[in-house]
Amino acid sequence: MSSPVFDYARSRRSRLKLSAVDHFWSKVDQRAGPDGCWPWTGHIHKVIGYGCCPVPNSDGEWATEFTHRVALFLTTGEWSERYKTCVRHLCDNPPCCNPAHLRLGSLKDNTADARRAGTLGPKNPTHGENHHKAKLTASDITIIRERMDAGESSASVAIDYGVAGETVRAAWKRQTWRHIP
Repeated sequence: MSSPVFDYARSRRSRLKLSAVDHFWSKVDQRAGPDGCWPWTGHIHKVIGYGCCPVPNSDGEWATEFTHRVALFLTTGEWSERYKTCVRHLCDNPPCCNPAHLRLGSLKDNTADARRAGTLGPKNPTHGENHHKAKLTASDITIIRERMDAGESSASVAIDYGVAGETVRAAWKRQTWRHIP
């Protein structure tokens, strides 16, 4: 299957018209200089924060691609085959398109980068009481654990909070709500 951007394997930069390349770079703010972040000034994905732009594929149709992937390709010719490799942000700034801040790497490398930067894990907005189905809060969990440690039954605790006994037991055993000490 060919890549969604330009048909890289066969033609590299030749299929992309110069005007499209110029248009791409016109949407990148390079005022920070060669060492600073170059944020994408066009459309930003509202959930993950990456810049998005339309690019032509080998069939002459247009597809949406992340701008950091396009920036690395345009400057180095390196292309990330999705689900095999990825383009890593060394600056940990999702809209950045500065090729000096981008590296091709494995998904494992990218995950390690995110762990080091602290952007992976409990910051997930659907975690704990922020989850749309959560009936309990962090303070509820602390009280539930204290009551269970004191020997109260999970059934009686569950009735007080309007949840199932298994929900209380899972929180007490730290099978759920592990982020609460």
